[in-house]
Amino acid sequence: MLAMYSSRQIALLIICTAGTVLYLFLLTLFAGLRRRKPFEVVLFLTGIATFLLFAGELLSLNDEIYVLQLHGPGPFYGFVLAVAISALGSTLLPPLLVHAHLEYWRRLRENRVPRWIYSFIVLFYMSAMIGLFFFGRGFFLFDKGGHKALRPFEVWLFEPSFAIAFFLSAILQLSFARREARASLSRLHMALAVTFLIVLGIRFIPALAVMLGIGYSPAIWRPASFLILLVPGILLGYHIIRNRFLSFGVQRNLVFTVTAAFLAVLYLTFARRVSMWLEPDFPPVATESILIFVLVIFFQPLQRRMSAVLGRAFRAEAEQLQRLTAEIQHVARAGNLAELITFAESRIRESFALSGVRISLHDGPSRPATVSGNVQRFILRNGPAEIGVLEAYFFGQSLSGETHAELDYLAEQLPAAIDLCRLLDDKLRLERELAERERLALLGQMAASVSHNLRNPLSSIKALLQLQLENPELPVSTRLDCEKAVAEVDRLNTKLTQLLRYAKPAVRASSGISAATVDVAAVAARTVSLLQHEAERRGVSLTLDGAAEKTEAAATEEAVSDVLSNLIVNAIEAVPAGGSVRVRLSRRDAAVVLEILDDGPGIPEYVRPRIFQPFFTTKPTGTGLGLAIVEKRLAEIGATIDCESPVHNARGTRFIVTLKGG
Repeated sequence: MLAMYSSRQIALLIICTAGTVLYLFLLTLFAGLRRRKPFEVVLFLTGIATFLLFAGELLSLNDEIYVLQLHGPGPFYGFVLAVAISALGSTLLPPLLVHAHLEYWRRLRENRVPRWIYSFIVLFYMSAMIGLFFFGRGFFLFDKGGHKALRPFEVWLFEPSFAIAFFLSAILQLSFARREARASLSRLHMALAVTFLIVLGIRFIPALAVMLGIGYSPAIWRPASFLILLVPGILLGYHIIRNRFLSFGVQRNLVFTVTAAFLAVLYLTFARRVSMWLEPDFPPVATESILIFVLVIFFQPLQRRMSAVLGRAFRAEAEQLQRLTAEIQHVARAGNLAELITFAESRIRESFALSGVRISLHDGPSRPATVSGNVQRFILRNGPAEIGVLEAYFFGQSLSGETHAELDYLAEQLPAAIDLCRLLDDKLRLERELAERERLALLGQMAASVSHNLRNPLSSIKALLQLQLENPELPVSTRLDCEKAVAEVDRLNTKLTQLLRYAKPAVRASSGISAATVDVAAVAARTVSLLQHEAERRGVSLTLDGAAEKTEAAATEEAVSDVLSNLIVNAIEAVPAGGSVRVRLSRRDAAVVLEILDDGPGIPEYVRPRIFQPFFTTKPTGTGLGLAIVEKRLAEIGATIDCESPVHNARGTRFIVTLKGG
């Protein structure tokens, strides 16, 4: 029976069967796990077109072997179906292949792809559809010898599209290889580029021979053309499974299940073929039974082999999980909870090829989801208490059992890392506070010494000057000079007072000392009244809104007075003559809000990050301690301050102070 088959038929039978199974295997993986994005969809359709190409050739070959040799040439329905499938795959493969490469290029370049390229793709699809319409009866015709041969019309119709598609794909693969930083994926792109060039050469040589009317050998060309088309599928499948290429996240249990199923189908097909070959000499049922029972001999070795493979896979997954846990613990030791959560979300998403991960803590700020789709939630528990939730967003219909178990294990480990991070954060914060207090204590000692050594002489100087001013016979010019000297002495005393206030050690509201309750409206009205004269002297309008009713906050009168006086004085000094400063008092839920708004030139963007730094100032005679004192005072009472600038028409500054309600 084997003698009835030519070497070309046997080679094509083996190659096309392998190609059909290979691309059906890839389609099974893609169908269950692919993402609903343009690149993944186009890649899936490209796999379908390649599968149709192999399946159509396989059906055509079976029709040639089992029908043509028995009944001779003729229009059989099986042949028509095979030709239709093969023609559909041959027509759609070139445009889909180019489209898949361009979508991958678009993803690498972050959507920066010229629009004219997509116009080219549309024309490519249109030409493919026109070619399929005019194709008529099929891609191949039988010659008188019962073999399939290409016609020149069909060569001119289809081969240019194949040539353009594989040439462009090879060029793009070379570009991807240069861009790829990972060596394994760079080698993959290079191998695909070489493969596409070989496909181009194998298909171009016989096509050129047909165009020129020169004979060629289909016994060599056709098996070689299909054999080389196996290589992209093998490379793609290997890197998707082994290196998580394209982040498809193929699960090992699915790979093993699909592989076992296809191997079983292949073996049964092989048994069927052998029984047909031996049919003249041996009953087909007996042949199939013998070949099936032969598997029993190899069952034990196969079981040991599969156990070893599964054991290695389990150990690899366990080691990956341990490495991931160790990395999360390492980041937790930095004591930055926000950085820990961001790192854990990123690494979990990459390790398990998920579409997104979100970790939400019950006592933390709410964070909106950045992705949508199917989600599996894992509760984070610290003992019996729930502290948060781990949300895993995935591409397919459900998570595999192994991924679910690994994420469940991570959900058990994350609370310990979060606790460690918080403990270290508290430790670092206390160490920073201690260092700050030590620094301020030294500064306070220096400020007290400076104040003692300067204030006594300044007081004497001021007393002498005031005594001179009481003399009615003092010349006018001398009187003006004395008044200026007294003003400068007062200014120096004010700066010394600021320095002493800043150097005073802070007592935070969170340290266990309960803050007093103060009527913010009364303090604001008194402060505005005291500074009204200074505002009028500078030609600035100073107003207070919202102080009609009593407004209590958890603070001290001294702290609120210091904060308001510094902010209002800064606003008055920043506004030119004719400008205005508004102080607005309001309630927002349980908090008391103070707004100090001016219509001055505003604060430049490059200055805003530094305005609360001690000794930073943009004024020629400033000390740079006003806003530093404000921030320090607010931190003592557990309040916050925000700055907005510009406010309107590129001018103005608004400081918003939020106090806890009393």
